[in-house]
Amino acid sequence: MLLKAIIHTNSRKIDAEKFFKGMFETSLKNGEIIEAIEFEIPQKSNYQKLPQNPALRYAVVGVMLLNIKEELMLQ
Repeated sequence: MLLKAIIHTNSRKIDAEKFFKGMFETSLKNGEIIEAIEFEIPQKSNYQKLPQNPALRYAVVGVMLLNIKEELMLQ
C-alpha cells in the first residue's frame, strides 16, 4: 500500500488501499483474476522486522522506508 500500487484484474483496476479488506480478505469478486500489479520502483528502500519471534518467525512490528522521487515515506 505504501507503493500506491494498482491491481489490474481481468475486469477492473483497484487501488491497493481498497483491495485489502482485512486479514485474509480482498475485494476480488467471484471469477476475478489478478493479471498485473503496477507500482513505481523506489530509488531506495529498506524493510526491518522488529523484534522477530524466534519460535514462530513472524514480526511483531514491520517497518518499511521508501524513497520515491525524493519523497521519503515510512509505514
